[in-house]
Amino acid sequence: MKKLLIVAALLAAVATVPVSAQDTAWMTKYLSGDPAQVNFVHATQAGDVALLIKYNPGSAALTKPSGKVQVTTTTLVFVSGLAGAEAAEALIQCGATPGTIDLTAAACDTIGEVVDIINASTSDRWKAVNWASLRTDSTNDKFIAAASASANARTGLQVVYDTSKTLFAGGVLLPGGPDIGPFLSNSFQLVPYPNAFGSNRAGLVYAQAALTGTTPNFQVYSVLPAFSDNGSSEVVTQIYDLRIVTATVTTAWSQGGYPLLARKGEKMLIRTVATGSAAAPRLNAYGSVFPK
Repeated sequence: MKKLLIVAALLAAVATVPVSAQDTAWMTKYLSGDPAQVNFVHATQAGDVALLIKYNPGSAALTKPSGKVQVTTTTLVFVSGLAGAEAAEALIQCGATPGTIDLTAAACDTIGEVVDIINASTSDRWKAVNWASLRTDSTNDKFIAAASASANARTGLQVVYDTSKTLFAGGVLLPGGPDIGPFLSNSFQLVPYPNAFGSNRAGLVYAQAALTGTTPNFQVYSVLPAFSDNGSSEVVTQIYDLRIVTATVTTAWSQGGYPLLARKGEKMLIRTVATGSAAAPRLNAYGSVFPK
C-alpha cells in the first residue's frame, strides 16, 4: 500500500516537470523495478565511441576471413584477407587511395558521409553505424589514432573521439553499451535494421556533468535513425540544454527521480559541449530503457 501511495504521488507531480518528461506508463515501469537500467560514467579525454565498424567475410570467408581498420587523425584504413596477410580493401575508397577513407576530403569529412561510404560500397562484408555521434559531426582530425585492429568482433570495432578536438564528450543511454549487433537483422550477411531503438524509450533520471572549457553546456538529444545500405539518415531533436560552470561538477538533471524522456523509439544522446576549448570531461548519467 505504501508503494502504491509513492507511485501515485510521483505520477501526480507530472505537471511540475517539462512536457517532454511526461509519460506515466514509463514512470510506472521504472518504479516497479523493471531491470533495464543504465548507468555510464565518462571521465576521460578519449571515451566517446563515434563509430562502430563490423567486418564479416560472407562469401569471401575462405580467402578473406579477416578484416581490420587502422585509425589516424586524418584517415580510416581498411584491409582484408588471410589473417596476418591482409591487404588494402578495394571495395572501400574516398580520396586517392584504395582501402582508405580520407577524412579531410569534402566527400567524407562528416560522420554521415563516412557511414554511407562504408555501407554503400561493400555489399555484405563491411557495415558501420554512428553511435555517440551525429551524422553532421566532423571527422577531420577528430579521432584518437589506433593501430590496425580486427573488426570481426560481434559488437564491432570502436572508433573513438578525442574530446580536445571535438569539444564535446558524451554517450548513449542504452543497456550493454556500444554494440553494432542490434543494427543488423542478420549478423552473418550484415543486413541492416533501420532503427535499433525502435521498440524502446529511454529516460534520463539523474545526471552530473563537468567540462573544463569555454561556455560548457549539458545537452540531451532525441535521435531517430534510419540505417540503410542506400544512404542512412537521422532526425535530431534537442530536448534539453543547460549551461554549466567550467571545471565544476554540476547536477545537470534531477527532478525528484522523474525522467527526461527521449521520444518513443529514438536514441538518447547525452553530451557536455564547449565552444572554444574542452578538457577533463566528466559525465555520470543514470536512467532506464523500457519497451515503448
